[in-house]
Amino acid sequence: MTGPDVLVSRVHHPVTVLGPGRRAGIWFQGCTIRCAGCVAVDTWRADPGTAVPVAEVIGWLESIPEAQLDGVTVSGGEPTDQPDALAAVLAGVEALRRRRGGDPFDVLVFSGREPEWVEGLGRHLFTGADAVMAGPYVEALAGTSLLRGSDNQRLVPLTDLGTHRFTDDRLPPRQRLQVEADDEGLWMMGIPLPGVMAGLVRGAHDAGLVLRGRSWST
Repeated sequence: MTGPDVLVSRVHHPVTVLGPGRRAGIWFQGCTIRCAGCVAVDTWRADPGTAVPVAEVIGWLESIPEAQLDGVTVSGGEPTDQPDALAAVLAGVEALRRRRGGDPFDVLVFSGREPEWVEGLGRHLFTGADAVMAGPYVEALAGTSLLRGSDNQRLVPLTDLGTHRFTDDRLPPRQRLQVEADDEGLWMMGIPLPGVMAGLVRGAHDAGLVLRGRSWST
């Protein structure tokens, strides 16, 4: 497989808070939408030092055993800021699905673009995805809906599989965050409920911990 490089913040498996089942998460680096109150400010800068070949990302995905992969979640950053890379990643994922056959894993993309744009002018960018969670994060509308940071956001199903997999009764509850540790520190996945991050800062302070380089503001 050939294709353009993609700016990647990180990849991780398993992710259990951004869709049903055990998922592979691919976070694009770079975002021009830059919603106020975003919890992933560290993914805003389009850092050329994060560029990797799309084939490398697909190779990583292919290394995940079939029995341990229920879905792929593409987020960021803003994936549509890298349209050629997004198309190449989704094409590579679709090719892997065809090679594996059997019960397909699903593909969910998070985008800050408006749902009407995703369904219209931008639809071609999501070929190979089963659903898009679309819409900018609006801090004043932050709520508790599943997979939505704010209540203006809307799930756009693109295939029958997307319609089936992303019904509310198949989704993980919003109250969870997934925390991982690596050589660079602690990082979190998921969509925090309103006030959770501020509470985390207060709790860390009360415990005598100092959070450096956090990706959100309070």
